[in-house]
Amino acid sequence: MKKISCIFLTSIFLTLTVLGQVVKSYSTTKEIQKLVDNETNPYEIQNYAVLFSKIGNYKKSILTHQLFIEKNKAAYNDPGKPKADSLNFLNYKPQNAINFIAKAAEKYNVVITNEAHYQPQNRVFTTLLLEKLFKQGFRYLCVEDLFIDDTVYKSKEDKELNTRKYPLRTSGFYIDEPQYGNLVRKALKLGYTLIAYEHTASEVKDPGDRWLARENGQAKNIAEILLKDPKAKVLVHCGYGHLNENIKDSSGSMAAMLKLNFKIDPLTVDQEDLLEEKNDTYYKWTNVKEPSIYVSPKNIFNDPNKNHKVDIVVFFPKVKYINGRPNWLTYDKEKKYFFANLNSENLNYPIMISAFCKGEDISIAVPSDIIEIEKPDEKIGLMLSRGIYTLQIKDFTGIVTLQTIEVK
Repeated sequence: MKKISCIFLTSIFLTLTVLGQVVKSYSTTKEIQKLVDNETNPYEIQNYAVLFSKIGNYKKSILTHQLFIEKNKAAYNDPGKPKADSLNFLNYKPQNAINFIAKAAEKYNVVITNEAHYQPQNRVFTTLLLEKLFKQGFRYLCVEDLFIDDTVYKSKEDKELNTRKYPLRTSGFYIDEPQYGNLVRKALKLGYTLIAYEHTASEVKDPGDRWLARENGQAKNIAEILLKDPKAKVLVHCGYGHLNENIKDSSGSMAAMLKLNFKIDPLTVDQEDLLEEKNDTYYKWTNVKEPSIYVSPKNIFNDPNKNHKVDIVVFFPKVKYINGRPNWLTYDKEKKYFFANLNSENLNYPIMISAFCKGEDISIAVPSDIIEIEKPDEKIGLMLSRGIYTLQIKDFTGIVTLQTIEVK
C-alpha cells in the first residue's frame, strides 16, 4: 500500500467561505457532549444528536435523541399508537425491502423515502435503492437538504453540484454527514440530476400557515419536474413526516399536497417510524436479517398510527457493532473495513480520521467516512469502497496528518 504523509503545524480546517456560507470543522465527541450538558433549551438537544451522527458516533446520536424525546415528552403530548395486534401480525412475512420497493416503483412516477435526521441508516438504505430505480428510468433525485436561495434564512443553492459531482459541507445543513454525502455522490455517479425542492416559506409569519405553505411549496417544486418532463421518474428523500399522505381539512404534508393539489400519487416508503431505538412492539416481534417489508397474502404491513398514512414501512435488522461500526454500514456490499496505519504518526489522542475521495477538495468536500479513536489500541475501521482516498488525521491539539491510501 502506497502512502504519502505530511504534517502541518496548524489544522487545515481553517474557516472558509463557500457559496456564501461558512465552512467549519467537525466538532469532537467531547465538544458536542459539553454542549449537551450545558444546554438549557430542551428543543436544541435534537441538533446535538445530529452533530454526533456527523462524526460517526451513532451510539451517542441515538442516546442524545432519546434525551431530546424524554425532555420534550409533555410538549409533544403524543397519544401513542393503537394497541399492537400480535395475532394479525403473524399473517405477515418478511420480504427483501430493496427488491420489493423496486418492483412496486414500476407503477409510479414519484417514490418518496424519508429519514430521521439523526439516523444515517436511513440514508444508507435510500442509497441502496438508487441503482435499481435508475434501471427503471428514475433520473431525478430530490433531497430535502438542498436549498433554493433564500434571503431570510441566508441559504444558498449549490448550483454547481450536478457538474462538480460531489457535495460540499455547505451544500446543506445535514448533507455534511458522510452517509448523506455518499447518497448524493452515488446518485451523481449513476447519472441522476439532483434537484433542490425545499420551500422554507420564510415570508409567512404565522407558524401554522408557514407549515402548510412549506408542504405545498415542496409539493409544487416536485410537481414542476413532471410538468416540464411528463415521463420523468423522481425519487424524493425527505425528513420525517413529509411523506404522510393523510389529508385532513384540505391540508396535509408534502405527499398529501402532491395528491390533493397536483393529482400525483407517490409511492411512500417510511424508514423512521419503526426504527429499533423507538422500542415499538411490532419491531420487537421481528428478527429480520436484512431490511425487510412485511407482507401478507392480501396486504403490505402499514404504519399502525392511523394519523400517519404511508404505503410501505421498512423494518431493519437489529443493530450490531463490528470493528466499532454499526453493521448497517455493511448493507452496501461495495464497502469494506479499512484500518489506518497510525504506527508511524506522532499523535496526541483522541484523534479524528476523515476519508476523502481522490480528486475532491478536502478543505470543503463532505468526507466519505469519519471516525474518532480515543486511544492507540482502539480498533475502529473506516467503511470505504474501492478507490484512492486522502485520510485526514486530526489530533486533539489540532495537528493534521495526511495519508494517501488505496482500498482494493
